[in-house]
Amino acid sequence: SKGFEMEATAQLTEEVGLRAAYGHTHARYDDFVDTVMGAVYTGNDLPFAPRHSLSAGVNFTRELDMGTTLKAGLDYTFRSSYAFTSDNKYRQDPTHLVDAHIGIEKDGWSASLWAKNLTDERYLKNYFSYNGTDMGVAAPGRTIGLTLAKVW
Repeated sequence: SKGFEMEATAQLTEEVGLRAAYGHTHARYDDFVDTVMGAVYTGNDLPFAPRHSLSAGVNFTRELDMGTTLKAGLDYTFRSSYAFTSDNKYRQDPTHLVDAHIGIEKDGWSASLWAKNLTDERYLKNYFSYNGTDMGVAAPGRTIGLTLAKVW
């Protein structure tokens, strides 16, 4: 396996910050022969190793009245296609995920409304074959929640 990762952050103003990351992976079997099953996987991609991964996000923070802070953010994640199995027969298509959050903080208390997978991207989290039956495990669809917390 070989590859590289790059990350960057920028604080545009006191209130607005950006971040981005990119990863490139070249992960293949140099020599893999399954003598029990009589299969040759040499040259195939390693499972769960996308060639490209990218993430980007923006955060917004504003001080409001009486010590209250407003925080919001938007995040994007991309993963290129990757194999689920050593034979590379089953692959996950590229995925694009968007998450967001907005909340307030004051005196160690916080309340945040968040959403994951806003575009309701349909993709598999995992795949396996059980007794010759192909089975996929779906990743969660759009999820929305509210988190209340207190820092002690």
